[in-house]
Amino acid sequence: SSGINAEYGVVRMGESGTGTISKTINQQLVGSHSMAAAEAYLIGSGKNVDMDQLNKLLEKSWGYSKIQNRCFSVIQQGGEALHNSGAPLRNLAKDIAISKNLATELGLELPILNETNKVCQTAMTQNKGGADMAIMKDIIDNVSPRPATGSVLDFAHPAKGNDNYEA
Repeated sequence: SSGINAEYGVVRMGESGTGTISKTINQQLVGSHSMAAAEAYLIGSGKNVDMDQLNKLLEKSWGYSKIQNRCFSVIQQGGEALHNSGAPLRNLAKDIAISKNLATELGLELPILNETNKVCQTAMTQNKGGADMAIMKDIIDNVSPRPATGSVLDFAHPAKGNDNYEA
């Protein structure tokens, strides 16, 4: 079986069916990177980080991925880019479900895959299958409980004049 990649062309992956499994593995990584990007975006935007600047910074950082960059950009654009995508979430959801079935078949419990699948399925039940995969940010945001007050940063970086916590 063969896998197709724009940079490498056709690559033999092994026996019949392994090209399809390879494509599914790629999509599993796309899904997990999308989830991580959505979570990171929520933290950054929630703490008033300039997300355009962060996206540029990450291009030179270890946390960079093509999917992170794409998700941040699509979220920033919003509108049609987010809600009517040429790379709709329904396609990713299908592949994530296939990966989940493969994991079950192999007796594997994969927490990142399971959470990605939950978010994809939630998006599908909310009729967001035509939206871009970056819509995961909204799904995660809508199910995340909010603390009443305070922040971990209040302890990590206490207010000026409150030096009791400084080392």
